[in-house]
Amino acid sequence: MSTPRNYNCILCSKRPKTRDRRKLIGPNNKSLRKCLQQKFFIEHDKINHANSVICNKCRIRCSREIDTNVRCPIQTTISESINDDTEYVPPAKYARCHPCKSPPSIALPIPSAGGGHSQCVVCKRRGPKLVVVPTNARFNIFLDKLIILTVGARCCPGHLCNDIFLPDALDRISHSQSSSIFNRTDLMDLITQIRDMALRGSKRRIDFDTENALTSSDILNLTGLSKENFNDLCSIVQKGNLRDSRTRSVRTCIGIFLTKLKSGLSNKLLSTLFNLGKDSVRRAIASARKYLSENFVPSNLGFNHISREEVITSHTRPLAQSLFGKGMYPAIIVADGTYIYIQKSSQFKFQRKCFSMHKHRPLVKPMVFVTTSGYIISVIGPYFSDGKNNDAQIMKHIIQHDIEEFKEWVTEDDIMIVDRGFRDALDLLQEMGIQTKMPAFNKKGESQLPVEDSNVTRLVTKIRIVRFEIKYEVYGPKLKSSQGFTQTTNVLNQGECLNITWEDGEKLDITVRAYDSFNEYKDDNISVYRDVSSPVIQNLWLTKGDRVNISVHSMKDFSKMTIEWEAFDYDSGLDQVEWRLYNNFTGLEEHGKAATRAQGNSKITIDLSPPHEGYVQDGLKGDPEVDFQQDLQLHGHWEGFFDRESGVDFYEFVFSDKCINKTEMITSKQKKVTYNTYATFNAPSEGIFFVSVVAVNRASEGSNVVCSDGVTVTTSVPFIKDFVCEGVKARVQILKDSNGTLWLLDGNLIRHRITDFSLRSDNDLEVSQQSDAFDAFPEGRPVKKIDLKLLNTNSYSGILGVLPRHQSKLQNVLINVDANNAFEVELRNSDGPS
Repeated sequence: MSTPRNYNCILCSKRPKTRDRRKLIGPNNKSLRKCLQQKFFIEHDKINHANSVICNKCRIRCSREIDTNVRCPIQTTISESINDDTEYVPPAKYARCHPCKSPPSIALPIPSAGGGHSQCVVCKRRGPKLVVVPTNARFNIFLDKLIILTVGARCCPGHLCNDIFLPDALDRISHSQSSSIFNRTDLMDLITQIRDMALRGSKRRIDFDTENALTSSDILNLTGLSKENFNDLCSIVQKGNLRDSRTRSVRTCIGIFLTKLKSGLSNKLLSTLFNLGKDSVRRAIASARKYLSENFVPSNLGFNHISREEVITSHTRPLAQSLFGKGMYPAIIVADGTYIYIQKSSQFKFQRKCFSMHKHRPLVKPMVFVTTSGYIISVIGPYFSDGKNNDAQIMKHIIQHDIEEFKEWVTEDDIMIVDRGFRDALDLLQEMGIQTKMPAFNKKGESQLPVEDSNVTRLVTKIRIVRFEIKYEVYGPKLKSSQGFTQTTNVLNQGECLNITWEDGEKLDITVRAYDSFNEYKDDNISVYRDVSSPVIQNLWLTKGDRVNISVHSMKDFSKMTIEWEAFDYDSGLDQVEWRLYNNFTGLEEHGKAATRAQGNSKITIDLSPPHEGYVQDGLKGDPEVDFQQDLQLHGHWEGFFDRESGVDFYEFVFSDKCINKTEMITSKQKKVTYNTYATFNAPSEGIFFVSVVAVNRASEGSNVVCSDGVTVTTSVPFIKDFVCEGVKARVQILKDSNGTLWLLDGNLIRHRITDFSLRSDNDLEVSQQSDAFDAFPEGRPVKKIDLKLLNTNSYSGILGVLPRHQSKLQNVLINVDANNAFEVELRNSDGPS
């Protein structure tokens, strides 16, 4: 049976129909086979197989790849002989331009969410109203979640907003495959998008051009204007003759200028923030300043930009007219000098004139004229801040020089509200017919203002408040409810009703904000706690010194005890504490600030007798008592202390070089407290040490002091000397000690130092024995002459003496020992050395 033939396309692996396929063998398909091998990396054996076929679609694709190998002209070098003909045009030679060779696709380990057309990639819903996911949305998915969405992926329209996914849709997208397949186009698009984003990020600093690049708070912090006011200003400026330049836009120009005014930063620092050159920043500031000074400021600031009638009708509060107008409807203006802080100048004369002794820093003073509604009419100045330019002098200068035609603008009976700094200019204003309203101040010798002056002062301060705003926040474990700053319904009513729902334990923060005509405000706040629960009282006890929770007391110390307790109220705190002492119990009541009560009690027993004393011993518990030791660590233990009424609470002990009494125990700084019946102490040096113990009952009464018999700490070793044994017959011999000294031991075991060896040389001298044990024998007189026979003794038996047979035990042994260190002396008979 023959093997079935395989007619799958060698490139796409699909099985085409007979009319849609073509065999690869034959001389006519040589270029096609070469293209499959070089371009698509198909193996040579598969291409030259007799049954290898290719579909028409893949064959057309290969033909297009073959056609891309265009012939590029190459200029050739012509020989010198041909160059003789000036009219000769050399033919052009062509060479093939080999394109970049790469596989058709590549798999990368990047998660993929798929890209089907039939269902949404977010909610997996099927439907005909799906839209193609935009390129920006696919790129944001890659940046935020490292998930690839293939080209052509679809989603529901509700998941998108401004060509990007909404936050909830972004969280719902998950990958369905652990790898993604890319072709050359997909990789180039992804790399291009990443490069563009990197370039934008490298160039961007502070961007006023992009709509959402800066938030409202960012613009307010940089420029001092809200986002809406900044956009309005830019829209007005863009209608004028200020144009975009190659390095900045109109919005950026205005933003740089306002940032300079708001922050006072140097041009060098602004160039870093805005990613511009220092000269570009300087030109932008100059252009914005020139345009605003020539076009925007004259039409929005100054007495010439608004008429007196418009101020009266549109910018004067009815409250001000009712308080001061008296039916005349005059122009009511508020004047005051403000401050602009500047850096310290390096020019000495200017530095002296701009330094304010009141604010203690350099500044300049502009004079501001506003209406009672807060509308700014004019800003004149600035002036120096030295003593020659106070508010009164500045006002005189404005009137005398008629700046901005001030005299023509105001009329008789107009009202100007000023503060006390203008008191020296009141006469000049009144000569012009202007009524002045100023807060009164006490004259010399007066302690308070008269009633009329007080009422005028209240009216002046009242008129400067143009509105009230109220804000409240209700807090439980977290913010429960709130209301932002809301203007009151009537500025004359100094109060407002709030309908608030809150529960026990919650806190209410209320803030009232008052604005003046300069739009400056002052806040005042109050916090209110809702409390309907009782306070908590616990741990009621008596204390003495550092000891707490004492329930048993002595009659003597009972008056010295301190009553302590723990009481709290989480909601409103404690407002009042009451306590009473009875013969049978102690009661205590508390009142919270909400007038709720709590009560606690504690039982106290009085013990009049001290504990009975026991005994104290040196050494470890369970071992025999120690009187001598070489270790510096001392141990002591005690038994037998008891108290029938309240029991022993703890023990106080002191290790000392003497036994101490009760008075010394109370005042001793070395006293320690323990609840055990043993103690340990590290002695600082050798000597005799005693341990003194006092048992204390629960009434803080101590027993009598009990002291141990003491323990001696020493590191010296006891020694024996003057050893004499009656009846021992010794052999005379010469011994040498460790220092090389020669001794003569006679028949009575008495050693004599040898001082003269003139009879024999050292080489002929024979030492009978070398030992240190004979230091215990008594020492006699030194000897000079030694018998020659003794010098020739050559015995090394080590026997010092011999006892008679009839004397089996040592008798009449005399020993002189160290009485301070020797505890006991032991004598033994032995047949050999021991």
